[in-house]
Amino acid sequence: MALQKIIQHQTGAYSEYWRVISVDLNYFDNTAKIIIYGYYNEYCRRDNKINLDLREFIVNDGFDIYFSIENLSQNTNPLQQSYLYIKTNEEFFNSIDI
Repeated sequence: MALQKIIQHQTGAYSEYWRVISVDLNYFDNTAKIIIYGYYNEYCRRDNKINLDLREFIVNDGFDIYFSIENLSQNTNPLQQSYLYIKTNEEFFNSIDI
């Protein structure tokens, strides 16, 4: 599971393949921290190349929508929900599930 979206890095390089590498859920504060890595493409990621870029998302508003116990117990998991949340971010609108 990953997202496909071409995004230019500040160096001028492009990342096309975006993969969630970390989801940290805090049920005391009702927050989530999601980290995704961007790679040149899927082949580079599968070949264990180093990521070119990363994004970090802090989920406060919407935590219950994506990560509540009730939502996660309905045949979904934090990883799937993280991708759904990321796709609500303006930078990742129209990204493709791959």
